[in-house]
Amino acid sequence: MRNTNLFCSNLKWRIGLLLLVFSAGSAPRLSAQCSVYFSYCPDRVTVVDCNNSGDEALSWPMPIAATLGGCSDFLLLQTAGPLPGTVVSAPGTYSITYSAYAIDVADRKRKVSASCTFDVQVVEDNTPPVFDNCPPNITLYTGFELTANATWTEPTVSDNCGRVIRTKPNIPCNSALKPGVYWVTYTAVDASGNYVYCSFSITVIPGFMPPGNDRSFTEINLTERDTTKGNLFDYDVKLLPNPFYDGLSLNTEKAWDTDLSVELYNIQGSLMLTQNWPAHTNQTVLNTSSLIPGIYLVKIVSFDGAFRSVLRGVKL
Repeated sequence: MRNTNLFCSNLKWRIGLLLLVFSAGSAPRLSAQCSVYFSYCPDRVTVVDCNNSGDEALSWPMPIAATLGGCSDFLLLQTAGPLPGTVVSAPGTYSITYSAYAIDVADRKRKVSASCTFDVQVVEDNTPPVFDNCPPNITLYTGFELTANATWTEPTVSDNCGRVIRTKPNIPCNSALKPGVYWVTYTAVDASGNYVYCSFSITVIPGFMPPGNDRSFTEINLTERDTTKGNLFDYDVKLLPNPFYDGLSLNTEKAWDTDLSVELYNIQGSLMLTQNWPAHTNQTVLNTSSLIPGIYLVKIVSFDGAFRSVLRGVKL
């Protein structure tokens, strides 16, 4: 009689061994397929030499790299070009390369890599500051008083490098001004010497605004009017072109009945040229080829004293 217990025991052992062999033979092999990539690589980076010193420290946003799949030993390194913070000559262009590395866990011999290359351009600061809210021209009437208080919102200034010096105006805000035309000028200068002007006029007229006259004084600013000689608003003067280069034309729709004196001043108040505007003509042209770029004031006065005007022009 066979020993059935021993037979069953051997049978179970053989079945278990077969299952173990079958499982081991059908299990898939590990294949991680590691890959490395840059999720962010900067485009061309610009660094401004804010004081035009001729050298500048490099800087740029850091590239971002990542892995996908089964990777280990990830490493991100700058492999070419000067390091961040290096002081280099300006202007100039410098090539920067970053490389990312990882090891495939399925094949420890396989090294995976990716690269990111971009340029850092160092440029001179040729951008002047910007006045964000330069006040418009102002017209005031004295009423029953001898003067009028001129107030305005102080302009603000900004610069691409963030460092700027703004001068105080030649006429303080809330000044009591007698009848006449005044020019208020602010100047802003950055560390590279780039400058910008904010300039506007204040016209103070004695008495009250004429009823129904809501005309704003923009291009032409009257300091005197002789009402016995008609409506001087008919003699509005325009500067063409403005800004101008080598020539500046003064134009009016209505011809003058008298000669006029034309004087051109720089922003510091120095007389640069003078010219006669003959009567019965609608235009006179000033030769401005010898003037440097900047802001200029054109003063027009009739010889009979009935008309006086000040206009602002910009030479490029």
